[in-house]
Amino acid sequence: PQRAAVRPPPPFVPAKPKYHSASVGIPAYRNLTTLPEDAFYRVHAAYLGMVSYNDYLFGELLHGVKAAGLYDRTAVFFSSDHGDFAGDYHLVEKWPGAADDVLTRVPLFARLPNGARNIVARAPVSLFDIPHTMCHLQGINVDGDGPQLGAVGGTFASSLLPTLRDGTDGDLRRVVRAEG
Repeated sequence: PQRAAVRPPPPFVPAKPKYHSASVGIPAYRNLTTLPEDAFYRVHAAYLGMVSYNDYLFGELLHGVKAAGLYDRTAVFFSSDHGDFAGDYHLVEKWPGAADDVLTRVPLFARLPNGARNIVARAPVSLFDIPHTMCHLQGINVDGDGPQLGAVGGTFASSLLPTLRDGTDGDLRRVVRAEG
């Protein structure tokens, strides 16, 4: 069978966490060690096909916004809630407690009318930032000086408006939270 041009990372890399272990980790727990090598390529190919289809649908949505004459006055946000192993490391799906890049580094597309163009943020961004930014766009104060939110008061979110408006990068030292 023909292999995908993009190869999933090798399984059972020694420096990976214990849940990657073929003998005691997720592959053993979910009986993935009995699957042939090609199964993970097929899973990966299916995942990439779904990503491609979502890209197409997102493009159709943007075409519809433009056709309706709303593009120049519509803020657009598009993201995902989590990633998927999709065959990487001989794993599938997502797993509680896993913090691998394939699970935590999810796409985020955001644009503002008359905002910065073709910006790739280098600073860490959290999904919490999306509703926070939407509220700021509408003039709603969600900066934590009202009723206390979150486990320790305040908010975990930061507004993306400086980046979206003029391309100013956020705090490169920022720590974002992820939960599995």
